[in-house]
Amino acid sequence: MVFYQKVRWLFFEKSQQARRARWWLKAGFLAALFGILFWIVPFSEVFAALLAINLILFFYGFIFALLASFLTALEMYLLTRKLGIPYHVFQIFALNLSVKFYSLVAPTTLVGSGVRWYRLSQPTGKPSTSLASLFFFRSLEIFLEVTFGVFFWLLSNQQPQLKWNGVSFIALILLVFAFWMILVRGSSKVRDGLRSTTRSLRRKKAWQWLLEKLDEFVAALGTYNDMRPHELGLAIFAGIASLVASVASSLFFGRALGLELTFLQMGWISSVVLLVTQLPFAGIGGLGVREVSLVTIMPLAGVQSREALAFSFLLFVKGVLISLMGGVVEFVRLVTSRRAD
Repeated sequence: MVFYQKVRWLFFEKSQQARRARWWLKAGFLAALFGILFWIVPFSEVFAALLAINLILFFYGFIFALLASFLTALEMYLLTRKLGIPYHVFQIFALNLSVKFYSLVAPTTLVGSGVRWYRLSQPTGKPSTSLASLFFFRSLEIFLEVTFGVFFWLLSNQQPQLKWNGVSFIALILLVFAFWMILVRGSSKVRDGLRSTTRSLRRKKAWQWLLEKLDEFVAALGTYNDMRPHELGLAIFAGIASLVASVASSLFFGRALGLELTFLQMGWISSVVLLVTQLPFAGIGGLGVREVSLVTIMPLAGVQSREALAFSFLLFVKGVLISLMGGVVEFVRLVTSRRAD
């Protein structure tokens, strides 16, 4: 019981002491990860692979990464507009770039998330509304990453009963649309069912965190239960298009290194990377956890460890470049607001 309390304090306590302990634990964890990585894969080999990249293909990959960010902003715009938050899509795109900048320079990604929440709350003065919007957006993003990651993985393994064609892809999109329409419209039934099935678990501390997240998810669903079907469908489609553009970006980065991976292979690899970089021990931009994950899973697609590690560093460079663009956007915003004052 004492051990459980210490673990809970370390991971969930919000005091300054607990945050400092988490920072040092993360730093030690990342140092150990990179020590193991460069012991297995000599840095000289990784550096040689990076020197041989095709800069034109890298540029294409970066353009698709920006396109993915813009489509994500479009998805968020459609969701926030429903709640009366008066930001247009380019303002949200600029906000997302600024959030990436703060996530790069701050010791924790919570700072970047807090910036996004604060900015979205300003026009309406309703922080709970913007929080529900962000929670719904994040839940939809994770669902799409998992669903399409599994879809790409199945097809890349050439299962006999599955074929990669436009029909199967469109069928999956329609199933995703139908699932979220039913889930959002039936949010009240989901809430009642959750309360009745988890009544006994709510008395146990071990389940409290998970049940709180489920309650937040159901509340976010209820916020959108009267959203028009075509508006919700457009938001889901923008999320899917963003995911596809992100896969295309990674595919160009891979080709810049000479990796002959298919779109399907890069699809499930990208989904794994997007998910693992959200783990609490991931460094800036997923640093550390992403490298270990790619060195582990990319050999399954025939990629050598040194190429996988070089590919991971390309993704990190892409993230840094986009974050620096966010820094420029934030600088211009601050200068403009000061002049206005």
